[in-house]
Amino acid sequence: MPAPAGSRFNPDFAGGKTVIQDAFVAARFNPRFVVTAGKFKEPFGLERLQLSPNNRFIELGLPSDLVPNRDLGLQISGTFAFAGGALTYQIGYFDGVVDGASTDANATPDIDNNDKKDWVARLFAQPFLTTDVAALRGLGAGVAVSYVNQVGSPANTLLPAYRTETQRNFFTYYTATTASGAAGNGTTIANGERLRISPQAYYYYRSFGLLGEYVDESQDVSRTLGTGTTALTRRARLKPESWQFMATYLVTGDDASFGTVVPKRPFAIGQPGWGALELAARISELKLDSATFADAKGVVDSWFADPSTQANKATAWTLGANWYLTQNVEWVLNYTKTRFDGGAANGKDRADESAFFTRFQVAF
Repeated sequence: MPAPAGSRFNPDFAGGKTVIQDAFVAARFNPRFVVTAGKFKEPFGLERLQLSPNNRFIELGLPSDLVPNRDLGLQISGTFAFAGGALTYQIGYFDGVVDGASTDANATPDIDNNDKKDWVARLFAQPFLTTDVAALRGLGAGVAVSYVNQVGSPANTLLPAYRTETQRNFFTYYTATTASGAAGNGTTIANGERLRISPQAYYYYRSFGLLGEYVDESQDVSRTLGTGTTALTRRARLKPESWQFMATYLVTGDDASFGTVVPKRPFAIGQPGWGALELAARISELKLDSATFADAKGVVDSWFADPSTQANKATAWTLGANWYLTQNVEWVLNYTKTRFDGGAANGKDRADESAFFTRFQVAF
């Protein structure tokens, strides 16, 4: 008997180019065993795995800078029901992407950028999903992990840049350039293991919601200075980390959810309903390992990233107001402020960054 199948094809025409966001097929043999193949989100970051129309802020928090996005791969997954709750697992084998990126961002879009693969696994439990205690049903918690062992090059470092919510870079590993402008000797590259671990949880009850996640990463890097017998190769295992915590509250008394908010009284011309109004607040932080900016003994400017231009920490505070006219139509307002440690000459801090966002969306 053939397995029930599903598929998704999701193109994006923004920015004057066509990008295939999702393109996959899934065979569901039973609830405990589903096979998915194609391009889709790696099963890792909690906020990243939330459907985009359901994200409570226009831009994702700083932990998503460390989290893989969409990638080409094969995944098995399933859900085990037990008395009162459910446990979901996902195990995937992917081409691999740098922190915060999708495979369409590779030099050749949707083509593997190295000869190694990423293993990704995630467990997520909703232990009280079907219990009689309403205050516990909206609790979910889990952990995700990813692993790869790979070596980059000056032309393809396999290392990321980290961005604020305004999509401006605040940290990039050092790249040495030749007279022609190409990356050359002295560039920091990935050289060895990369391990990501992320404990994550959410809680929703009545009109109130909480979401939190932490991402810890260890990344082997190297940088070679000079040539021949005088060359110095520095190696280190760097450990960037990031976390976020957000709270939401529907002041109109509607039910909070990790998924779609469904107004009890949707907006309709000539009718009394005005939809649902949600207030949201978030704090997130991304911190680089201090060894990223340290020189080798007696060797000036031998760091892996230039401390006079790259911040060692970013902390962002974001406030939001979400008006759900219906479950498919939403108007979003966000204000965010990001503060940096380091990133300017003479050990000073980069200037704070503030931004106001608004978005009107229709999603089906």
